Amino acid sequence: MIVRLQDEVETLSNQSTFLQQETLKLREQIKVVRKHHHDVISVYRTHLLRAAQGTMDDEVHSMLLHIYSMQRQAVC
Repeated sequence: MIVRLQDEVETLSNQSTFLQQETLKLREQIKVVRKHHHDVISVYRTHLLRAAQGTMDDEVHSMLLHIYSMQRQAVC
């Protein structure tokens, strides 16, 4: 009986350690995703601000026209 309980305690301890490691990995992934999201939003804000000011990179303008064209095709 005691040996079985010790085995169960060891199993639970191993599971706990594994879950703690997984939690740390997921937290790190969340940090990376949040930073990427923040960076992407910053780029979009910059492009929108420049467009509002009347200046836009040719590449951005071309990409917006492409997106607009794709949306029109999806509607038709």
